[in-house]
Amino acid sequence: MPRRSEMVEDLKDLKEAIDLFDERRWAATHPAYVAVQKEVDVLEKRLAGDVDLRTSAMLACHHGEGLAFPAGTRGEMAEALAGHETYHENGRTYISWNIKLRNHIEASDEEFDFNEAFDARWDELVQRDNGVFDEAVENVLRRYLDGEYVAAADTSERKARFDIAGRSNGHLLLSRFELPDGRSARKSFDVSAASDAEMRSWIMDEMEDEEIVALYNLVVSVDADVEDRYRMIASELGYIRSREEETWPAEQDDDAAPSP
Repeated sequence: MPRRSEMVEDLKDLKEAIDLFDERRWAATHPAYVAVQKEVDVLEKRLAGDVDLRTSAMLACHHGEGLAFPAGTRGEMAEALAGHETYHENGRTYISWNIKLRNHIEASDEEFDFNEAFDARWDELVQRDNGVFDEAVENVLRRYLDGEYVAAADTSERKARFDIAGRSNGHLLLSRFELPDGRSARKSFDVSAASDAEMRSWIMDEMEDEEIVALYNLVVSVDADVEDRYRMIASELGYIRSREEETWPAEQDDDAAPSP
């Protein structure tokens, strides 16, 4: 996507061409006049934020069974981002997500076959050892905190890094975002501001179209992940139980073996 400054310059040149056509009294139906006018209309819509900027991957998700991307124009995407939940940490404002867990989570057996004979033993382990649950949560959060997170509909594999904050680590903060491909002047940037007002101004007025699209794609992807966090943790607990069950039969055999 061209940068907004480039579009402004292109629009200026095209309008100068229109003025020249008018000076020469070219008819508005002249093929060259029509072609230039179409380009002017497109650029004016782009600069006004009235053109659907969603990528083909985003549209495929939106119209299929994947993530929903209801915002299409720059203005709609910017409003969605500027109105997103934020968190204040160390004097900075971050786009954030509340990831607190308020309900008990059972290990999921969707991907694993559990031995019912070990139900009591598993329940005892979970109640006795908080590390089991902590490990499941850590496994889910790892891809956000290691700087390797890629949004679901991002074909350019732009990576993002997150931090956690709050007394109970109940908030996920978007701290850095990369733009390795494309024409953005920035290859990566810190996603924080001095205040909510500055964050809104930065998103609405300063970000390039490519950055708006990429950031909107990322935020929608994480929104869906956070909504699904209970299922993801349940799946990790299922993996941990399956792993533990592989050792329990051997331990039982050792316990049952006769003394020498």
